[in-house]
Amino acid sequence: MALKNLWWETESRQHFWVEITNRANLGADLLSPKLSRGGKPTPGYESMIHVNPGDVIFHYWQQSGQEPALVSYSIAVGRAETSRITWRPRGKKAARLKRETTSAWRVPLGGMTDLVNPVPLDAIRRKSKKLSEISKRLKRQHGKSIYFPFAWYNGKLRAHQAYLTKFPAEIVDLFPELQVVEGGKPTASAPRVKDREPRTRTAGYIADSKLRKAIERQAMVQAAQFLKSQGYKVKDVSANNPYDLHAVGPDDEWVVEVKGSSGTAATVELTIGEVNKAREKAVQAQLIVVDRIPFKRRQNKIITKPGRLRRYDEWDSNLTSDNLLAIRYRYLLPTRDDSV
Repeated sequence: MALKNLWWETESRQHFWVEITNRANLGADLLSPKLSRGGKPTPGYESMIHVNPGDVIFHYWQQSGQEPALVSYSIAVGRAETSRITWRPRGKKAARLKRETTSAWRVPLGGMTDLVNPVPLDAIRRKSKKLSEISKRLKRQHGKSIYFPFAWYNGKLRAHQAYLTKFPAEIVDLFPELQVVEGGKPTASAPRVKDREPRTRTAGYIADSKLRKAIERQAMVQAAQFLKSQGYKVKDVSANNPYDLHAVGPDDEWVVEVKGSSGTAATVELTIGEVNKAREKAVQAQLIVVDRIPFKRRQNKIITKPGRLRRYDEWDSNLTSDNLLAIRYRYLLPTRDDSV
């Protein structure tokens, strides 16, 4: 059915939405069919035409094998425009359907920013009672259809099965990690920043901490085994240094940074310490990336297997503005004696 209750339009604080998706190019423009497979309007698609420039879009990411999480947010830099999409519905029943090309809504986004502390589904569920109270309170104030982003199935909370839903400001208030907009609504003049590569190709954030550690461990073990096979004595120094392995050979020695990913990595995320260490003239720096690491969950354990290993010698020479992309800055405040 179409959206009939635009309850948020009278409240200036209600400028938040959430995209619920598993798509690879997270942070690209919102894109959805105009109508369902049966040719009917649905709230999850019709929400697109109610997004205004300057609205905040949170991204709830549902990747296979990882715990779903709110991982980032973008700013709408325009209104919905007509486009085209090739798609098929989600769900087990739709798996046999063929993809079709149809008319779509596109909402341009800009400036996607990673949350410093992503909010996984487990953390959301821990506040299930308070979320239920918010939902009930909004329904009492505005009516039954509020297009809430979460639903309860058999008593357990999960994300709504819709592409785009309203994200009440009361939920933002509930999670300090989401309070990314200070002083009211952001401006719509934010620069149009897009990911250079789809997020599934980035060896970056994994919501599931246990899985993340298992992937990192597999990468470290595989990198150490490779270096030993090349005649190096290898020591894990990651606990006390801005790099992971120290490799000493008959004629040379290296400081080695190791990155792991279960996907296909076209980029990796680096700390300032890792970059500065690689740039030191007194050391030879090496980067080893192990991606496409297969894994399985067995009861409470995660079983990993070797992935694809790539080695980059003296990679510090390639740390230039062309391929070193800033995703966050720390601003050092000028020294001042006065205070307000």
